[in-house]
Amino acid sequence: MEFKEFIKFIIKIKDFNLSGQIAHLRMAPYYRIKINEQNKIKNFIYKQAAVLILLYPSLKGNTCFVLIERSISRGVHSGQISLPGGKKEKKDKSFWHTAIRETKEEIGVDASKINFFKKMSNIYVPPSNFMINPYIGYLEENPFFRIQKEEVQNIFEIDILDLLKNKNKTSRKVLSKYMNNNLKVPVYNFKDKIVWGATAMILSEFELFISNNLKKKYI
Repeated sequence: MEFKEFIKFIIKIKDFNLSGQIAHLRMAPYYRIKINEQNKIKNFIYKQAAVLILLYPSLKGNTCFVLIERSISRGVHSGQISLPGGKKEKKDKSFWHTAIRETKEEIGVDASKINFFKKMSNIYVPPSNFMINPYIGYLEENPFFRIQKEEVQNIFEIDILDLLKNKNKTSRKVLSKYMNNNLKVPVYNFKDKIVWGATAMILSEFELFISNNLKKKYI
């Protein structure tokens, strides 16, 4: 999908409603649904973070977004494929500033060139006890990526049309450090790049936001 045309399209639907939990549940692991139900009756303290769906034109002019593969560590999200983002710091003026600061730190994109588009529905991540604030932003030109090797071991460019294709939604067994076993969960499979958990749930809301309003000729 040609980038300039896509940006014109999403600007027209900027104020349309999001699907929220309906979209999240489509790609939620069973244990996540159970934990979220349990937490409804609890008052608990969680940490705050923000992530970014960064849209930009590929070298061919198609609409893409970027995913990162996290470096191997002792953390519960070690090696997972996710959106750029991280923990809110005191110096951040807002969660949006957290999202673009972390994006600059992790993949080297100039934060001043990232245009704000829309705030998405928050999502709680039990394994790390974070409340994630997801955002959509876009660049007007193809970016130069520079990986922060301490946190990121790889980046992937995903064509927006691949997000909309039903064939790329399936289920897989994945190793969960949090549950300490292999679990069969809903996933996006982008050419063997497996996305699951909170990232898949966020992308599910983004996917529905687009597909519910996009002309059928694109899908």
